Amino acid sequence: MSAPSRFFSIINLSPKSRYRIVRRISFSISCMIIAVALLSASSRPAVAGPDIFTYDGSVLDAGGGPLADGVYLVDVQIFDVPAGGVSQFGVNFPSVAVTSGFFSVEVSGFGTLFETNDDLWLEIGVDLDQPSDGIQADEIYSPRQRITSAPFAANADALGGAPRTQFLELGRQTIDTVGTNAGVNTRIGANPGNLNFGEITVFDDLGGGRAFIGLQPDSGGEINLRSANGGIKATLGTPSNRGLLNLRGPSGGDNVTATTAGDWGEINLRGETGNIQATLNSETDTGALRLFGPDAGEKVTINTEGDWGDLVLRGPNGNLNLEATTVGLDNDFGAFGVNDNEGDRQVDLFVDTDDSGVAQIFGPNGQPNVALGSFTTSPDRGLVQVYDEAGNPQGEMLVGSVGAGLFELFGANGSSNILMTTVANRPSNGAVVVGDSTGVSRAGIFVNAAGQGEVFGDVKSFIVDHPTRPGFRINYTSLEGPEVGIYHRGRVRLSAGRGVIDLPEHFSALAVRGSVTVQLTPASLDSLGVAIASVSTRRIEIGELGGGQGEYAVHFIVHARRRGHDSYQTVVSDEELNARFGPAKVSRASESRRSSSGAK
Repeated sequence: MSAPSRFFSIINLSPKSRYRIVRRISFSISCMIIAVALLSASSRPAVAGPDIFTYDGSVLDAGGGPLADGVYLVDVQIFDVPAGGVSQFGVNFPSVAVTSGFFSVEVSGFGTLFETNDDLWLEIGVDLDQPSDGIQADEIYSPRQRITSAPFAANADALGGAPRTQFLELGRQTIDTVGTNAGVNTRIGANPGNLNFGEITVFDDLGGGRAFIGLQPDSGGEINLRSANGGIKATLGTPSNRGLLNLRGPSGGDNVTATTAGDWGEINLRGETGNIQATLNSETDTGALRLFGPDAGEKVTINTEGDWGDLVLRGPNGNLNLEATTVGLDNDFGAFGVNDNEGDRQVDLFVDTDDSGVAQIFGPNGQPNVALGSFTTSPDRGLVQVYDEAGNPQGEMLVGSVGAGLFELFGANGSSNILMTTVANRPSNGAVVVGDSTGVSRAGIFVNAAGQGEVFGDVKSFIVDHPTRPGFRINYTSLEGPEVGIYHRGRVRLSAGRGVIDLPEHFSALAVRGSVTVQLTPASLDSLGVAIASVSTRRIEIGELGGGQGEYAVHFIVHARRRGHDSYQTVVSDEELNARFGPAKVSRASESRRSSSGAK
């Protein structure tokens, strides 16, 4: 900041006051001189001062003494002529303290007055009356004092010794800044094609333009960045009222393009061949990401359709291979689908509307082969189904209505062929049942209500390889009768015509008292015959008829009913037999839940 300027003048007073005022004006030179220097080669910076200057003055009486101490009204006016004219600025100070004849005021608020005028005159008025009656004509002092610059303020016309031709001049079309090598490093100017369009270019040390800011023909903005070889590598613009960003590779092709199409954004990534390899956009308020292969075919799609997401993978032929999405009936449930080379769904994995999971595998004809799920009526019970080519379930593994596991195979006509389940009302008692073509149980193994294992069927066979005839088998069948029986057979020798058959402990333990029967066969042609003397579940006494005293062997076989099977039913209806296993099986009317649409 330059040193303050001081001016002194003696004012002839009007006859009324017969006082004289010695006036001094002090102000910052930066407030008086407005230097416009946007671009300067000088190393000496310009300094701006406050929008204010200080006026110091002294008031003397006619005898040369100071005006009496007090508070006086002081008025300051600035004119553009030395006499007459119209005031360009004025300010009134109603309470200025005068001490020993001296006073001081700070003048501000004159705005750009000193920027637009270089010939200005200062006029001072002091109300000398007490009390104040305002500024009268004879209290305005003349002549006006011209406002001039301080000596150092003259340097504002050539800052740092540089001529003003090196600074901004209004009306020029081009402004350059120059580096230490005298080369242009920045240029601000008008577009050659339209002088009303501005542009800025930034140069490197060799004069090559590396950055450009300008306008497009539609008045949209544009920024271009160039590499060392001069090629444009990045463009940011607003063509047709939309945003655009292009990034280019070494070959000059647009590798990255980010733009707005309508009110939605889009980003495209291109490969070395120029084909689009990835696209990210948000058309109609839904996002989408697409990835492309070397053949420019779309291979991966991630998007939102409505309020749900979708992931799609495609094979070399363009058909959909895999899709992760939501179930068509309820878009809040996830679904996963795998397709074949023709785009046909072969695997479905989804969550059904009752929050249970479902998995399905399909055959080439589009019919399901295998399904893992649960029953519509019992969604907390699992189900595995195997289907034929017509989509009919031929095998099921599930949890039945009593909470026990069940395995069932069906014939070609849909009837139950094999059932592995539990006995009615006994969910812990197992059963294996084989049915005929109508589903009627014809053979099986099960544990009855008494905890006893039972085997049933039309013929109970025992088949072994023939020991002397290779390629043949011996097929024995079990004896059949209306009861559950046991037997014990053997030989006993008569001594003096008498004998005892001791029944083994295991036979005695199982035989029902009173059910024991005996068959005897003498092993001697001289026998007079044999008969039973006494029978129990432990021993049987026999003897030769007629008091004979024979000494020979007797063959015997003993039968009895087996303990625990006294209520064995000889005649059972089909309904009764099937009822032993049916309640453990869920009705086939409850199919596995298969979504009509599967994964979308």
